[in-house]
Amino acid sequence: MPPFRNRNLFAPRYLLGEDRLKALPEWQEPDGLEETFQAIHERYRDHAAKFTGTTNEAQTEEDFIQPVLHELGWTYEVQEPIAGINTRPDYALFTSEEAKREAQADKGKPEFWDHVDAVGDAKRWELDLDAGRAGNNPSTQISNYLYRSGVRWGILTNGRQWRLYEQDTARGGDTYYEVDLVDILSAGDLEDFKYFYLFFRRDALLPIRDDKTFLQLVFEGSERYRTEVGDDLKDAVYDALRTLMNGFLAHRRNDLNADDPDTVQQVHDISLIVLYRLLFLLYAEDSGLLPVSEPAYEDYSMLRFQREINRRLRAREPFDADPTLLWHRFLETCALIDVHGLKRDDQWVIPVYNGGLFSCERHPQVAHEPQAGHGRWEIGDLYFAEAVDLLAYRRERWDIPGRDDVDYATLDVQHLGSIYEGLLELQPEIAEEPMIEQPSSNGPVVKRRSEVAEPRNVEGAPPRRFDMGEVYLVTDRGERKATGSYYTPGYIVDYIVEHTVGELAEQAADQVEQRWQEVAEELGCEEVEDLDTLIEAADTGDERRAIEAKKRSLLEPYLSMKVLDPAMGSGHFLVGAADYLSFAMATDPHLPPVPEGEKPQSHYKRLVVQHCLFGVDLNLLAVELAKVSLWMHTVSRDKALSFLDH
Repeated sequence: MPPFRNRNLFAPRYLLGEDRLKALPEWQEPDGLEETFQAIHERYRDHAAKFTGTTNEAQTEEDFIQPVLHELGWTYEVQEPIAGINTRPDYALFTSEEAKREAQADKGKPEFWDHVDAVGDAKRWELDLDAGRAGNNPSTQISNYLYRSGVRWGILTNGRQWRLYEQDTARGGDTYYEVDLVDILSAGDLEDFKYFYLFFRRDALLPIRDDKTFLQLVFEGSERYRTEVGDDLKDAVYDALRTLMNGFLAHRRNDLNADDPDTVQQVHDISLIVLYRLLFLLYAEDSGLLPVSEPAYEDYSMLRFQREINRRLRAREPFDADPTLLWHRFLETCALIDVHGLKRDDQWVIPVYNGGLFSCERHPQVAHEPQAGHGRWEIGDLYFAEAVDLLAYRRERWDIPGRDDVDYATLDVQHLGSIYEGLLELQPEIAEEPMIEQPSSNGPVVKRRSEVAEPRNVEGAPPRRFDMGEVYLVTDRGERKATGSYYTPGYIVDYIVEHTVGELAEQAADQVEQRWQEVAEELGCEEVEDLDTLIEAADTGDERRAIEAKKRSLLEPYLSMKVLDPAMGSGHFLVGAADYLSFAMATDPHLPPVPEGEKPQSHYKRLVVQHCLFGVDLNLLAVELAKVSLWMHTVSRDKALSFLDH
């Protein structure tokens, strides 16, 4: 196990790569590493090792957190206000005494935060950093501090766990980098200590090369790695889609007529549904939403499935075109996700997700249970194995199986959506004669093979060839690659969301505050948590239901909003709206506590998707893709997903 817990802030494989993070000079020769380790270890041994569950926040800070910040080189001001919120962060962190002195002229003003290098917030020893009601959840608090102050980086710690947050990514919820300092100190491994020292010290925010800080270099390096993975995946999904189509058309039991344009279009659409299913499973397993380490799930897991396929393909042990063993094994996994779920000791290991994507009724051609009145399609192992391998493993060349699996956990939902969105620009064609792709100034194009006397390589690889009767995919200009016209860049989405949904969220917050004042006065409450106490103490069912109704009414200003994207593509705008509204709710101090064990923003994100978000698109496959994006963005290990079907 790596000595860190990365929740989508950086690319995990960038952090572990010998030729990536570990190739940086700062990693190879970190100044002061051993001395700092010894000093922090001694402080832990003499003080924090004696802390208990009753150690309060003040003692945690005084005896451990502040000394650690000192050893890391930070100087700070405490309890400075941030405009627009009632709570204050514990620390405004500066990389130098000079920067701290310059900030004094703006103390108490919003401009003070322009001088600050990082926001710090401390909690009592080993406090759960994800617990607490809306407005009082430590993780949401630090995200709100960054958003309101405009400071890019934030540090949250309970003494044991240390988390790093970044302003732009934090608002989406559950995005951070974390190390368990106690585990690292106990292990005594200086290489592991680098994952704390290099990321949380003052020098991490000092310019080192090209006026960029260490954290900037790691963040941008992670983004470049994600781009590499995404670019590889764009070609892979193209080849996987045409492979699935050719497989369905080729299997004789399906009795599909490749000469009928309507049939070819139907095969294209159903093949995309299969691609979406594979996308969900690969992403869910890589992100830890499906338990690949659970023995009861092992026979169903894509991880085991893809490894078996990849081993055979690399060993050149061919699959046959007629048997459908792999396809039916995949359908068993679909049934597990859709209707069966998985239990161990009467506890759900995997809930019945039932989110529509795996539905038998909606897609009877690829149903996990045969549907009356509909033929169920088959696809041979030769084709399905190739499609799975294309999606699961990175290839240096499109026609040679690779060794490294695709790092789906590195890609965010919007990135995956944009990759699959590109397929919506491509239309299927049946080769009426042998065809071949060739390079052009606008990218690869497909030509008649008879017109190409000397085929040239395309992007450093042999050109794809399409035999007569095979499917290939091109744009309406005959190009193999999409232009990306469906895709709206993230910064545009963020701007639109903030200037549309943002205004509505501010109005909702004002309405919630007014409602809370009315409820508090009527019921004699001082804190919103008092509502639960009153519900438990209610003498009659009618009284209890009346208080519960008032409690629910606090959510109505947010959940009565209706946000529509009239051309939603992969749902990029709707995902952004879900993030924005759920963050507003999670930081609203007047909303009631969320159910025990749930993270506030995750809980509200599901409610927002269920009640507030709507989308329309002329392309029904874009609608399905948007639902997959929202599904992956809100999926929880113990919650069904049928709420998306509104």
